[in-house]
Amino acid sequence: MRFLDKELHVAGQIFAFHMRKLCKENFSLFEEVQSFIPHPVYISYRRSLDYHYFGKQLFNKGPEIQKLFLNGRSYIKKISCPISLQHAENKSKKFHMMDDNGAICNYTQRLQLNNKMTYMFTNKVILNEHQTLSLCYMPEDLGKLGTILNDIAPKVFGSQKSFALFQSLTKQEKKIINLKGNGTSNSDIAELLFISPNTLRSHIKNIYLKLDINSTTELIRYFMVLDMI
Repeated sequence: MRFLDKELHVAGQIFAFHMRKLCKENFSLFEEVQSFIPHPVYISYRRSLDYHYFGKQLFNKGPEIQKLFLNGRSYIKKISCPISLQHAENKSKKFHMMDDNGAICNYTQRLQLNNKMTYMFTNKVILNEHQTLSLCYMPEDLGKLGTILNDIAPKVFGSQKSFALFQSLTKQEKKIINLKGNGTSNSDIAELLFISPNTLRSHIKNIYLKLDINSTTELIRYFMVLDMI
């Protein structure tokens, strides 16, 4: 099941590139297509992160979106979790500096919609020299993956301490999470990463401490949404 969910996530990323192509080639059709998909779309400026265009589906998510469109980024701070907002903005700025048309930027934000705090996951791609195009997903749009995201995100963004620990995961530790999530045995992981079994056990212990978890099952749940946060 977890591999199917990850495949759906990848399909969502591919869809973002299709929507970019359509936006560039036929904007009228791009707007029309949005009436048939559940995922809200918006366009923002790469440098300032200010908003340029909101699709109709996004306006349907709550009255806060209308205020956001009218007031811009000054209003997003009023309806967002500060930790998740700062994280999203930092990732967006790094993405702009990468300037890679084949790359995609993923992040999850916690914000108020219809007077209720909820999570919104975003796939962002470069649209042109000045703008990016983003597709948004609510947890209910993501099936089981959304359920896991709703469980994991509060643990990551719950406090500055928990977020700092999550951010402190090293590249090696993230590789181990991905390998464990894909069912790779400890002996094979050690061999693939050219480390000893004792070093691997030390890495896994550090991962458990940073994520505040105690089992492989919990680790796999983080693996499912690691690149969505």
